[in-house]
Amino acid sequence: MSDIDNISTPATPGQERLASSGGDASTPAPSTTESVASFDSGIGRSGEDSGDTDGSYETESNNSDGSSTPEQADQAGVSDVQCSREDCAARVAEDLATISRLEEWVKLATGTRMDELFEQYVKENGLPHEGCICSQMKALEARAVELKEVCEFIEHEKEVLITQKREVSERMDDVSRLYLQVQVKEKALGETHAAIDIRMGKMDEMLGLANDSKAEITRKNQALDKRQEYIEKQTKKLEHSQETFKKQSELLTKLLRQQQDSQEKLDDREKTMKAQQMSLELRELDLKKREAILAHREQALRKHERDVQNHIDQYTRGEQEFKERMAQLMEQSMHTSIANMGLESAADKTEGANEEAPTSASHAPDAITSPQPSPSAAAPLPSSLIPP
Repeated sequence: MSDIDNISTPATPGQERLASSGGDASTPAPSTTESVASFDSGIGRSGEDSGDTDGSYETESNNSDGSSTPEQADQAGVSDVQCSREDCAARVAEDLATISRLEEWVKLATGTRMDELFEQYVKENGLPHEGCICSQMKALEARAVELKEVCEFIEHEKEVLITQKREVSERMDDVSRLYLQVQVKEKALGETHAAIDIRMGKMDEMLGLANDSKAEITRKNQALDKRQEYIEKQTKKLEHSQETFKKQSELLTKLLRQQQDSQEKLDDREKTMKAQQMSLELRELDLKKREAILAHREQALRKHERDVQNHIDQYTRGEQEFKERMAQLMEQSMHTSIANMGLESAADKTEGANEEAPTSASHAPDAITSPQPSPSAAAPLPSSLIPP
């Protein structure tokens, strides 16, 4: 009957571990709380322990909410975007997978360690006899209350993780809105470039027409110069032949009249050419003004592109710093968990060596009912493990 009672007494692995450790009822299980604390130090409890992470989130939310300035909206309109919604979703999924693996590792390590401690206790001290069942039941009830508090702490940490997941989802929505704004700006910039190309084509056509008109005027000027030379030669011949050919005075008079008429026509033609030349000069001035306007617009566009590129570089550097910080926190959490497991195993070995001497010296029941407390159980609870 006593063997049956002793076998059915340990209800859970956590109670077995507390019974074997002989710790205080007010002290939670070290491996469970320390594992949760190490995991909480990597993620950040309620946004208080991870200052760098919250800073990066705050910067991103300020850049992605609806109260962004027009300059920030214009800077978002660049084609080569470094971060998309798919990239953010992939990073968040990777972080959540890492968190799940840490939770499974903590559960597995805690359960396996409790089973090993109970088996070691039974192997060294044997099953407890019937006389100490009541005291053990009271101790187990106290430790059950302690384990319940630890479970409540773990549930609170899970709620914190769910809140952080919801915040990450909201920030992904902000990133998607920014990506849509970038696409709208890219479309507007493409339309602007197309309009500029069309205007440049029209300007090239106008320049071609102006060059053709200038060549035509040059040809006409050459023809007029040749005509003027011919008239001068004819005038000289008439002057030399005036004394010789007096009979042809009437003919010379007619020729002089014709020359006068031609001169008037030439004058009229010169006036017309001067007017055309003035109009061409005005057109050239207009073309130069338009070229200056286009050059000014091109400089403004280049300045805008440089501002957008500087904003993208700043965002990329902030994201890289956030990744490095997360990697450092995860590595620190893993090292802390491994160190705690090593300290716990060393403390258990020391406890086993201390209990072996009084057991071999005397077979009294007191050697079983009152084991020595382990150093890990007697140690005070760190401030980082206290729930907020």
